[in-house]
Amino acid sequence: MTTMLPAGSFFHQVLQRGLVKTILSILVLLPLFAIPSICQAATIRGSVKEIHSGAARASAANLVTVTLYRGGSSDLQKVETFQTGADGLYHFDNIPKGEYTIHVQDPNVKEANWGPAAYRRVTVPDANAVIDLEPTIIDYK
Repeated sequence: MTTMLPAGSFFHQVLQRGLVKTILSILVLLPLFAIPSICQAATIRGSVKEIHSGAARASAANLVTVTLYRGGSSDLQKVETFQTGADGLYHFDNIPKGEYTIHVQDPNVKEANWGPAAYRRVTVPDANAVIDLEPTIIDYK
């Protein structure tokens, strides 16, 4: 025996408008929004400062290229490049666990400078890490 819903009832209107399908779709898709929290990766962030001859202190270095490489010292694999803005800040997001090298390229030097101030080794211990590095100083004295 089939029961018909009265034409003006709330449930009849819901069925006609397809709201049930919409609600079911939302309930099915809702767990998918939790996936980004499962697939988290680390963030590495820092800053570059420059100090010129006669300056009392360092200031933010603008337009400096900061490159992230996977690996410690040999067989480096380029992951990402970031150019600092007026604030001298840089960041690399969604970085998996592992060993990395960060290279800071002085914009006034044409060839890569792999001196002590130009690179930094970083270990990402886990996917939830947020690594705040001390500033890299470019010294023009």
